[in-house]
Amino acid sequence: MHALLGEIEEAKGNLDGAILHYGHAIEYQDNLNYTEPPDWSQSMRLYLGAALLEANRPEEAGKKSTAKT
Repeated sequence: MHALLGEIEEAKGNLDGAILHYGHAIEYQDNLNYTEPPDWSQSMRLYLGAALLEANRPEEAGKKSTAKT
């Protein structure tokens, strides 16, 4: 749900809202059990990193889009 809401907010130009939702989606994704193939095929960290870069926050993008919290 948060992944979709993040994409909607990003499409509306609300990067702060998108970043917030992507952060929640990462928390959810991090708590999934390991499976092959993965339950979630695309890492939400990539979406978060892209939104942070678009919001001109490159340092934060480098840290949050790669490190597991």
